[in-house]
Amino acid sequence: MKKFIIAFSLLLTFAFSDSLQAQQLDGSNLGFSNYYSGWKARKGTYNGSSTSCSWTFPTNPNDPNNYNDPGLATGNNGLHLFILNTNSSAVDNNTAGVNQIRKIPEGFTRSSQLNNECVEPAAELRYRFMVDANNCLIDLYYAMVLKSPGHGGYIDPTFQIDVVTDEATNALVDPCAFFEQTGHSSLIDNETWFGDNTSYPDKVWCRWQKITLNLIQYEGQEVTLRFRIGPCDYQAHWGYGYVTAKANMPTIDVAGCADSANVITSAVAPDGFAHYEWFKIDQNHITQEDMADDYENNPVLDTNQEFFITEDMMDGETTQHFAVKLTSPRTQTSRPNCIAYIRTQVNDMRANLDACTYIPVSSDNPLDEIGFKFSEAQVRTEDFPLRSQSIVFGDGDSVAFVKSATGVWSVDPITPLTDRTRIIYDGNNSVDTIYHRYTVGNHTAVRYATSSNIVDESDPEAVVTYCTRHIDIPLNVPERPSLLITGTTEICLNANDTLYATSPDNGEEAVANYQYYWWNSVEDTANAPVATGATYYITNAPETRTYVCKVVDELNGYYRFGYYEVRVQAFPDLTLTGDTLICLGQNANISASDATGNTVALQWTFRNPADNLVITNPQTNPVLQFTPTADTTVYLIAQTSAGCVNYDSLHILVVIPEVSADVMKVCPDDPVVLTGAGQHTVAYSFTATPNDESLAAGEQTTEPITLYPQQTTTYTMSGYGENGCSSNVSIVITVIPYPEPTISYSPSYVDTDEPVLAVVDVSPNSASSVWTFSDGGTSTARSLNYEFHDLTSDSVYIYLTTANELGCADSTSVSVPIELFAVWLPTGFTPNGDGVNDYFFFYSMNRLEDVVLDVYSRWGTQVYHFEAKEYVYESNGDDMASAFGWDGKCEGKYVQNGAYVWRLSYKREGATRVYDRSGSVMVIK
Repeated sequence: MKKFIIAFSLLLTFAFSDSLQAQQLDGSNLGFSNYYSGWKARKGTYNGSSTSCSWTFPTNPNDPNNYNDPGLATGNNGLHLFILNTNSSAVDNNTAGVNQIRKIPEGFTRSSQLNNECVEPAAELRYRFMVDANNCLIDLYYAMVLKSPGHGGYIDPTFQIDVVTDEATNALVDPCAFFEQTGHSSLIDNETWFGDNTSYPDKVWCRWQKITLNLIQYEGQEVTLRFRIGPCDYQAHWGYGYVTAKANMPTIDVAGCADSANVITSAVAPDGFAHYEWFKIDQNHITQEDMADDYENNPVLDTNQEFFITEDMMDGETTQHFAVKLTSPRTQTSRPNCIAYIRTQVNDMRANLDACTYIPVSSDNPLDEIGFKFSEAQVRTEDFPLRSQSIVFGDGDSVAFVKSATGVWSVDPITPLTDRTRIIYDGNNSVDTIYHRYTVGNHTAVRYATSSNIVDESDPEAVVTYCTRHIDIPLNVPERPSLLITGTTEICLNANDTLYATSPDNGEEAVANYQYYWWNSVEDTANAPVATGATYYITNAPETRTYVCKVVDELNGYYRFGYYEVRVQAFPDLTLTGDTLICLGQNANISASDATGNTVALQWTFRNPADNLVITNPQTNPVLQFTPTADTTVYLIAQTSAGCVNYDSLHILVVIPEVSADVMKVCPDDPVVLTGAGQHTVAYSFTATPNDESLAAGEQTTEPITLYPQQTTTYTMSGYGENGCSSNVSIVITVIPYPEPTISYSPSYVDTDEPVLAVVDVSPNSASSVWTFSDGGTSTARSLNYEFHDLTSDSVYIYLTTANELGCADSTSVSVPIELFAVWLPTGFTPNGDGVNDYFFFYSMNRLEDVVLDVYSRWGTQVYHFEAKEYVYESNGDDMASAFGWDGKCEGKYVQNGAYVWRLSYKREGATRVYDRSGSVMVIK
């Protein structure tokens, strides 16, 4: 096997170098949580032989990030000299299998990787900090991968760690504070180191290792932690390492708070050490040398990471001091293991509960109370005063106590007392004795007491530690007669009732020896009982009373009192107040009151409940509002919580007016007589809509009134009751207007050819008609077609008498002219443009409708056409002929002289007959 040299060292340096940053560091970034802040780096050269090696670096270190120029990544497979790892799950690909290296150890989030270059191969990473009481316990973690070419000794790749106090002299903080490893495979420890022999050159690696140093003796001084890596002396084989660290406090202070009989507490040392040895030390020994002396002179008490401290180890003291010797695991035997001592102070803060007992039940105390003296819980020392106490009674109840700044104990308001617990206070109003009422049998009460390390509560920076201890207290409550009183809790005045006493929690054999005694009040118990036995009869209950029963076990004298209150209620003393006379349509408001104040349920009804005082629909509203439509009696049933029932009533009269008229329809100015009447009405007044000038509106009267309405009117009568209220009732008098005689006839003249007129009575407000015509004819039809027989004058006359539905009438007449009818066409015309007789057209003095005129040649060709819906005569017929007549042309040219046939059709205005005429006309040019 090739030789593999292992040398281990941690080196802390104390000297301050100008090449390091001026700012003093506290060690808070040893784990790279703030990246490379506080860390410095150098790049140099490495020379080695089989027995020794040397490093050459520039004087001033630099920021590690400055060595990450891509041009520098020429060695070690192209890696930079310094790499910050942040991926907690990343692994090293140059290692393999189950022993593969994680780039960041368990429990950390970052690490740094040191590489080398085969051209200018050496790299150094360093951290300088001031040692104090908070950072003097240093945990160093490392792992590495080295090529193992087999050159021999330090010629192979080399990794070193040292911690020095003086960098110039390389003075180690401890002989163990130096570590080195070369890639000489013959010295591989198979349990720690692993190799890869699959190809040449081989490589070896070490998984994460941990070493702890206690630097308390350097408190106030600066030290330097250095990591170095170099290639083989031939600059042909590389190596690299992973590093991280953290700073801790070198003490383990624990409070003695274990809630058990012998074990006070336990102290747990840090993880990752090969050996743990716990021993007692002098309380003034804080240096590593003093604790090493105590280790040599005192026996080892425990070799586990967790150390359990018992009362025997405390030697009767409330404060004791111990230390643990920590031995770091090492992989090489050429240097000693790193030893660190950590001290711990144990304070036995537990309250002393050894004297806690209880005050047993007294046979003279019928409440079955057990007492607890509050002062029996004691402190071990005034340095750890009690902060709170509590008792868990073991029956579901508990009570807690807190202490004020002045030392007064009181019940914690967060856990209020139940009715089974009472407190006795001393003269300072502080808790003295606690009494709790138990049931018969065995119970276990648990007393808790919490102490703390704070004596002066005004110290805002004090770190408070609370310690709670408990003790179980077995209890016994002897059997005592139980007592249960049953009966009615509320009865009505002068009613009878029965109370029953039983002892349900006792067996029949015990109850056979019990006797029950009764009194009418607590004050009466000083006298002889008024009755004995399990049943007590109340007769004609006069008032509310608390009845007292005492049950006595005649064998042992144990007894118990019981109290039962029977409340006596008076019957409701009802009074109903409200409206007794209202007008129709108004609300009645009734209010009820009970002079006794005992009413809990009400029921309003309109039926007399005298024979059946039962509430079927209970309510609590003492006010009733409703709108009666007739005289009504309202009843109210009232009931108390004890079932005492009474009722009262109130009678309400309703004013209901009535109005009547002698006639309901009249003609304008006809008289109407209105008469008022009604239930409980004493006077009336009237108003009219619309206004009636014949009415004195609003005047109250007791007599009928006569009115002369001019139009349909609504008369509203207000009927008044004796209390001045009023209700309204309305009556409508319909006024039928006189008709306005109007005659409608068609056509507007009498045609001598067809002397018939359509005549209609269109008079507004008309209901009947009487017609008389100038030729002697008559009719009563509303509309008719009348034919005149006498056309000897120039007009006819129509006379109409028309009446409304009440017979009120008026008359009118009209004169209708008689018209002769004629249409003339010329027999010839001269269409030569000389302005005389140039057009052919018809002439008529009458109004025509649907006129059509056509002219045809002898061969049947249409040469002219005229058509009009209506023809109205104009005085200048020539103008109409020139506007509408035939000019003797056909298609723009004059026709030849000769005879032409015309055809004319038309209707007379308002008639249905079509006149169809034809003839001929001569064209002469």
